[in-house]
Amino acid sequence: MKKHYLGLIALLGITLATACKKDKDEAPPYDEAKQAAIDEQTIKDYIAANNLTGFQRDTTGFTGKSSKTAKAETPSN
Repeated sequence: MKKHYLGLIALLGITLATACKKDKDEAPPYDEAKQAAIDEQTIKDYIAANNLTGFQRDTTGFTGKSSKTAKAETPSN
């Protein structure tokens, strides 16, 4: 019975030791600028394919459509 536990512990140890080993063929690091360009083009293609109008991109990179203009109001006390 002890041999079974010893074998199981050895197998578990080998599994844990090799589980975090990285492959040489791993994906390249994430390129934020490249992904941003891909996302921007995807959004533009979607808007064009669905004949949507009135969408604008702001300085933060958000692309959206405002349904109405907000007016600043001073709260009354």
